[in-house]
Amino acid sequence: MQFSSIELSKIDEKRGFIIPHNISEDLAEETGIHCGDGSMNHYKSYVYSLEGHIKDDREYYINHIKNLYKKLYNIDVRLRDRINAGVFGFQLGSKGLVTFKSCRLGLPLGIKSNIKIPEIIRKSNNKVLAAFIRGFFDTDGGIYLERKNNKLYPRIKINNNSEIIMSELKELLRDNFKFNLGFWKDNKSYVLVIRGENNFNKWMNLIGSNNPKNIRKYENWLTSQNQQTDNLKNINRSIINHNQCLGSSVRSEHLALNQKVAGSNPVRGTAFVFI
Repeated sequence: MQFSSIELSKIDEKRGFIIPHNISEDLAEETGIHCGDGSMNHYKSYVYSLEGHIKDDREYYINHIKNLYKKLYNIDVRLRDRINAGVFGFQLGSKGLVTFKSCRLGLPLGIKSNIKIPEIIRKSNNKVLAAFIRGFFDTDGGIYLERKNNKLYPRIKINNNSEIIMSELKELLRDNFKFNLGFWKDNKSYVLVIRGENNFNKWMNLIGSNNPKNIRKYENWLTSQNQQTDNLKNINRSIINHNQCLGSSVRSEHLALNQKVAGSNPVRGTAFVFI
């Protein structure tokens, strides 16, 4: 499906704003990012905002989101801090961007309490769906590593206030990607959790992440897994070496005893072998 054209403001025309021709993995991921961190409205002007955590998401915005908006819309976003709100990102006046998202993708203006996955994305293939989920996860989710018995246990967790989008996400992850997961309401927020090492590896292979904070946690977990494997190998090697030394010692004792018995035996050449 190709998107029909929209009316642009003179400012959009001057900046060379473009709209994507059709749905793609990049557009699906950016839409997931919007569903997590974005907001837009139209009062006297068209205002679009995308902001994440002032520290945790800074690298993600600088190295990924900024490039994504340039690639999709030919927009050079100006990233900045809003210290009082504790966020980092951008605000932009763009009739084209707000109109495209609201009229072509069906995303709501104002409060996002009833936001849902755009139909054009829900009806797409698993690669497009995974890209949307990745963008949503990178903004409204995270990786948690819990240490128990000197081992790190991974957990994927996503929070959002919209029951609709969280229920849709739950169905997609269960039906399309075959994840085992937990889902519940916590005050005004809806929570989705995926636990376990196999699920964690499966998530990073099928869904993935472009947020450096998540990538680092995954790498830390892999490092801990390799260290545990190395520790087990060292333990097994020590056990083998111990057993070999023990076996060598026992064989030496048996040999010495056999020689002693043979030397005291009156029948020449006869030896008793102790096994």
